Amino acid sequence: MSARPACLENICWYSREMLPWPIPPNLQPWLLHGGSLTERLQSSCGGAFRVELLSQAWQVPSPDECRFLKISPAACANVREVLLVCGGVPQVFARSILPADLLHGGASCLLSLGDKPLGHFLFSRSTVQRRFVGFARVMNERNQPLWGRRSFFSLPEGGLSVYEYFLPGQPPLRPGKEGSCVSES
Repeated sequence: MSARPACLENICWYSREMLPWPIPPNLQPWLLHGGSLTERLQSSCGGAFRVELLSQAWQVPSPDECRFLKISPAACANVREVLLVCGGVPQVFARSILPADLLHGGASCLLSLGDKPLGHFLFSRSTVQRRFVGFARVMNERNQPLWGRRSFFSLPEGGLSVYEYFLPGQPPLRPGKEGSCVSES
């Protein structure tokens, strides 16, 4: 199974109110969750959560990503792609775009996250502000729909973007007792 969207360019992002498709009921609590997705997955997995680093490299983001971050179309950024894995099953493909200007001072540690969650850094700092900007439905390389959301995080050093795509073909997670989640079978 391919976790990565087939194309990361020319994705149409919508506000929740303007989405042309209904969000599947099993994904609504996940896509619309305002807190840390990492923390929510960790609590749902009962300790069987991990981040699998797929790549992290300096590159030019897509034109859409540059517009979203308000950076030059030729600007290099540190692009990190990971899988968020719950119980040995990849649940989310995440892509973060870290512009060079951001990676000074306190944010320079983001270059050495490796398999540590970015969410821990973002949600543990009171100076970080999150804005949900959009939702999308895209296809992976097997023509399966991936639902995604993108967020802009504002830090004192600058801004970064996080794209999270919920993978198809997994047992859908649904809210369980006390905020945990269980697989539907």
